[in-house]
Amino acid sequence: LRVLYPWLGGDTAPADADPLGRAFLHAWQSPIALAVRVALYAIVWLVLERRARRLMRAGEAAAALVVHLAIGTLAAVDVIAALVPHWSSSALGLVVVSAQAYGGGAFAIALGCAELAAHRAQPSTEGVPLSRDWGNLLLTATLVWAYLAFMQLLIIWAENLPREIAWYVPRLQTRWEAVGVVLVVAHFAL
Repeated sequence: LRVLYPWLGGDTAPADADPLGRAFLHAWQSPIALAVRVALYAIVWLVLERRARRLMRAGEAAAALVVHLAIGTLAAVDVIAALVPHWSSSALGLVVVSAQAYGGGAFAIALGCAELAAHRAQPSTEGVPLSRDWGNLLLTATLVWAYLAFMQLLIIWAENLPREIAWYVPRLQTRWEAVGVVLVVAHFAL
């Protein structure tokens, strides 16, 4: 853990923080607290997965999506944003959850296409091929992810505050720049 999160267990509170705030940060950033939070996220996801296997009703599925959005956002902050101390983004959770929806939708469409190919079927709804609807849904998910990710970059980069751009500088101004650009372009294009 200390390789990924070198601040873990240390005192990362600002110098002007009050004693109560400093104590909270110390407790929140302890390895045990991080492990407990990640375990709680895993338990909630396991419960959601078990419920999904039993064919939820529409209201339960909507509630499960709201719970996943909240848990996914918290987990993204705890596991991803915490890689850079003192960096924060209110959009990171939405970027991560939208990428999950995008990837999950692409996987579901691939399974649907494989199923159709196996049965040599051409499903349609009133003359319009179902694949067009699937493609439109996937394009929508792609555009949501791209919009959120780009707007996060644009807002943070425009602020140009050292604390805010700390996430992007190592990814855009080091040897990893080409890898990052390829990942973004490939993620959007593919």
